[in-house]
Amino acid sequence: MGATHVVQNRHNPDEAVKEILALTGGIGTDYSAEYVGFDQSPETVDIAFRAVRKGGTMLMVGVGAFTQRTLPINPAAVTLLEKRIQGVLFGSARFKTDIPRYVDLLLKGKLDMDTLITHHYRLEDINTCIQNLLAGNKVGRQVIRFS
Repeated sequence: MGATHVVQNRHNPDEAVKEILALTGGIGTDYSAEYVGFDQSPETVDIAFRAVRKGGTMLMVGVGAFTQRTLPINPAAVTLLEKRIQGVLFGSARFKTDIPRYVDLLLKGKLDMDTLITHHYRLEDINTCIQNLLAGNKVGRQVIRFS
């Protein structure tokens, strides 16, 4: 879906950053994204920030806990390395223009939605979907099939 590499943290931030730098010739990525969200740990933010090259952008996609007030980011690196931190809500979509475009791409077979779906449920199993969300289960994208 566009990514060229994936690096798994394995709870060793230094090793993860080292692997990312090796993949990028020591430069770092143009963009990195922190997707963990509510379970967001200082570890994942640290990796995402350190992985970004000078002038790169770290995207905060996951919504962290509202009680979390700090991020493990070196303020000097923000200025001296001109790194940017940007929040992303709903993919920064403009719904009035983007949704019709996505539907058109889907109908033309140019957008593979099946790859994005992690679980299919029947309508009568909707409570399972809600329970997964409320329990914070790592379920990804659930789809309810009405037929």
